[in-house]
Amino acid sequence: LRPASACTCRQVTSGYYSNFLNPELGRCSDRFFTRFEQVFYCKPLGAGRGWLYRVYPEPWQCLRETKRGLELVETYAERPSPAACLERLKRP
Repeated sequence: LRPASACTCRQVTSGYYSNFLNPELGRCSDRFFTRFEQVFYCKPLGAGRGWLYRVYPEPWQCLRETKRGLELVETYAERPSPAACLERLKRP
């Protein structure tokens, strides 16, 4: 994939292009791009509290950021919401 192609795919799947203005593109996105599985995902949670991380086919991981590095808090079979991970990071 060229970087421009990856950028366009991300913009289509994230809702960057309005379905109202581009109904055909919206229908294409709904029936085609939603079938893809992400192979790498890394999202910061909170203000430096932790990360939601996954490398396919491993499970989803909620990681806490500490002074010594990253600490595994919990693993999930299905992708958790960032809000659920933040709640989990508040507990010891």
